Amino acid sequence: MVAEDPDVNSTDALNFKIAEPVTAYDKDGKPIRDDQQLMGFFSVNPTTGEVSVAQPLNRDIGALFRIPVHVRDVSAPKLQEGQGTLVVTVVDVNDSPPTFPPPWTPENPVLAPVSLQEELTVGSVVASYEATDQDSKISHYALEPESEYFEIDRIT
Repeated sequence: MVAEDPDVNSTDALNFKIAEPVTAYDKDGKPIRDDQQLMGFFSVNPTTGEVSVAQPLNRDIGALFRIPVHVRDVSAPKLQEGQGTLVVTVVDVNDSPPTFPPPWTPENPVLAPVSLQEELTVGSVVASYEATDQDSKISHYALEPESEYFEIDRIT
């Protein structure tokens, strides 16, 4: 943060601090109620105003933080204080890979076996699987390695 005081020649006379209450909202826009936990996510250097992350952030816990900040002129005989609000938006990191339902696991990435009758018509649907991703929407599906005998609808 940067603050200026026209009465002071140096920023050394300014003291920065985070005030209460820090408020936060989850990724769905719902307020988070744990005020004490919210105070611990960020810290501010009182002399430089530099704001730092004090604990690891997780967008699944807090997606938006509203942090009240105060700056005080410590050289003034009477209290001189400015206030503002720092808004921090936490951007999600894609930290969860897509998954299929059991029996598939990351350690054993095999989908349920399928038995087929011979001489099925070309284009017949032989199986349907749906993956989920905790971080984002599935963008497409693919067969890897590609097959000359099977095809997949990339979207559904």
